[in-house]
Amino acid sequence: MVIATAIAERRIGIQEVTIIIDKLVVDSPLSGVLSPAAADSLTHNSAVSTTTPDEVTLLVSEAFTYNAFDFILIPRPKPFVVYSDHDGFVTFYANTKSHLNRIIDLLTAQGVKLVRDWKREL
Repeated sequence: MVIATAIAERRIGIQEVTIIIDKLVVDSPLSGVLSPAAADSLTHNSAVSTTTPDEVTLLVSEAFTYNAFDFILIPRPKPFVVYSDHDGFVTFYANTKSHLNRIIDLLTAQGVKLVRDWKREL
C-alpha cells in the first residue's frame, strides 16, 4: 500500500510510530510483527510502539496490509495522525493545512485517490 510505504520509508520524516487498536476484526492482528502471545493479547485500546527503522517499516506495513483491525497511527514527529479501518479507508488528521498538504501531495502523486470534504463518523 502506498500509504504504508510513504510512512515506512520515512519519506515524511517519521522516526517513531505508535499504533493504537480501535476495533479487532480478526484474532491476532500484527502476528507477523509480534510474538504469538503478544498478538493474541491485543484488544481495543492496546498500543504497539517502535522506534527502530526496521520495526517501523514492519509495523506500518503489517498494519496497513492485512486490514485485520481499525487503528490509529501516531507518528513522531506528529505532522498528522492517521485513522485506518479494516475496509481500507484512511483518514488523515493534521493541526495545520501545510502538514496535511504535504502528505496529500506525496500520496496523490503516487496515485492515491483523494476524497474531498468527506467526514468520518466515529
